[in-house]
Amino acid sequence: MNRIIYKATLFIVVNSLLAIILSLSLLSMFHGLSIDRAIDWSQLNTKVFAGLFIVVFLILGILQRFKFMFVVREQAAAKMTNNKLLRMMFVFIFIIASSFVLYGILQFFQSGMNVDIFIDWIQGKTKIFVLSSLFILSLYLLFLSVTGRLYLSLFMSVSVTVLFGLTHANKMTFLGEPLYPSDFKQVTHILEVIPMVLGAFSIWKLLILGLIFILIVSYVVIIYLQMNEIKTPWWARGIVLCLSIFIFYSFFNYPKTYVNALAEKSDVKIVRWNQPSNYRDNGMVFGFLSNLHVDAFDKPVGYSKKAVQEIANRIQDQASEKQPVKKGDVKNPNIVFIMSEAFWDPTKLENVTYSKDPLPVTRELMKKYSSGSVLSPTFGGGTSNVEFEALTGFSMRFLKAGSLPYQQLIDQKDFIPSIVSELEGREYESLAMHPYNKVFYKRNRVYDTFGFNQFLHMESMKNKEMTGPYISDEAVAHEILDNLKSKDKPVFVHAVTMQNHFPYAADRYKKNSIKVSGLSPASNAELETYAEGISQSDRALELLVKKLETIEEPTLVVLWGDHLPILGQNKAIYEEAKFMEPYNPKIELQKFSETPLLMYANYDLPREDLKVMSPSFIGPTLFNLAGLEQPPFYTFLDEVKSELPGIKPGLLINNEQRSEFALTKKQQQLLKDYQMLQYDLLVGKQYSREILFK
Repeated sequence: MNRIIYKATLFIVVNSLLAIILSLSLLSMFHGLSIDRAIDWSQLNTKVFAGLFIVVFLILGILQRFKFMFVVREQAAAKMTNNKLLRMMFVFIFIIASSFVLYGILQFFQSGMNVDIFIDWIQGKTKIFVLSSLFILSLYLLFLSVTGRLYLSLFMSVSVTVLFGLTHANKMTFLGEPLYPSDFKQVTHILEVIPMVLGAFSIWKLLILGLIFILIVSYVVIIYLQMNEIKTPWWARGIVLCLSIFIFYSFFNYPKTYVNALAEKSDVKIVRWNQPSNYRDNGMVFGFLSNLHVDAFDKPVGYSKKAVQEIANRIQDQASEKQPVKKGDVKNPNIVFIMSEAFWDPTKLENVTYSKDPLPVTRELMKKYSSGSVLSPTFGGGTSNVEFEALTGFSMRFLKAGSLPYQQLIDQKDFIPSIVSELEGREYESLAMHPYNKVFYKRNRVYDTFGFNQFLHMESMKNKEMTGPYISDEAVAHEILDNLKSKDKPVFVHAVTMQNHFPYAADRYKKNSIKVSGLSPASNAELETYAEGISQSDRALELLVKKLETIEEPTLVVLWGDHLPILGQNKAIYEEAKFMEPYNPKIELQKFSETPLLMYANYDLPREDLKVMSPSFIGPTLFNLAGLEQPPFYTFLDEVKSELPGIKPGLLINNEQRSEFALTKKQQQLLKDYQMLQYDLLVGKQYSREILFK
């Protein structure tokens, strides 16, 4: 009797909670996937919601009354398992159907969890859907070969596809980019990335998600325990394993296997220059696989020792005719790079009011000293790619979408010429500084390749005061000052900050000193947190500048933001604040790429309007400003900058600061030469290194 009561209670409680969650989930699909709007609607339409709850509860009860989720009774299942032919037919149909379900899960996430888009894609891309399901079949077969159990393998496969799909959907939501194979090079840092992503959700939403997860897992376990599991004999598992490996191999190497012909017949058309479109048109599987065996940097047509050295010698001849303009009596000033995390001017958002200016110090310094904007190659993330451009003078434009040169290229090299090696040739000491994990983006190895003398990170820094979840920018400023004072030689400091890293939860700081109005309450709260963070960064800059004014050593500080902040899901706050440019993609891309750039000096230097430039040109611009003799490669970058100061994937900006123009023959040739030299120095044999660098 007690056992019956226990089962009945468990049945009612679990099914009731699950029915509420499923009902709200269904309603959210009809309200733009907004759980808040679904809850509001259910409160206003209580009777309708109650009716929906009862229907869902009864359906769940009916499903649980039967032993198979597909309404197959125990007796029928028992008879079927006694008939080998029926059993084999059922297993075959079940496996094929499972592969369609599994890929449907992935494609649902790829469709932004929008049912209409999901259905339209399947109808329009049926052949790709079927072919992609064949690849997912290999995942299911792999689990089946390991477990030997039909239903358990399905549940395990569903778990993997849901996890993969959620990761992809979250990256698309926050960064606007799909999940690439190269992203898994950061898998060792997953425990550090998860809190960053989860921090974008409020506590109550996380609790609801946790409850949903627990209930679903519990319900799946209950269903599984009631099912008559079908086991696979050892000999069949061996065949299944071989088949799984064969399918995996065929798809992972599809350009060289029979799958390539099948892909062409299925109208798979890879779009490498626009990866969101590539994933959208070809589906999750072929979008991902098309980036699997792609080199980060394709060899340019005509690459050879002779061709590269001809370009390099021509540049060297031009450089020998150009002498640096002497600016003051300073020979080798200290140089400080500060790449400030998500540092941007939020007052650019329309219809938003701030109780006070979050960047008064930066704004005044930009009026007094050389300043402009950096055209970041990324949005919301990919900090190492911005850093890559600034330190090397290379451009992300020439690399494949989704490339991470730190992980894919630089850590495999013994030496890459950069501003670090150039300054060390002038007897500078070099110091890299990042108040976070030293192995993130493989910085510990990459900085060795660049030739930094020292690398200070969250474990080795002396100043570690926290603000919110990260070491503060003020602590970084103190660390910079301490190291400038302790060195006898001129110093090059490259600091990458963390304070303003996403997410911007409302309770991040003890108190926000800036009030924001003009948007929805949730958007205002998120903006207040972001504004408080950059306001603190602004005060840290003030501290640094005031201290530098009191020291005798001449020092140049270059400060810029690595990228715009992630504000809201799918850029929701930007859209709400009317920052988007839906009718002009190039202008919108430029707006989402520009961050502040300041070049401050504690000694007299003329002010220059730096306008908009790529991080690649920070080095030569700094050398010009300080009157330092340039290496020939910087002379070449100066020439490129004079024609195309803004270069990034998908966007070029000319010397008139326009993004819509036709390239001249000179500009086309400069881009070709730039690409050839970058390939040679980054991937190739470095034939030009001795010519272009001292």
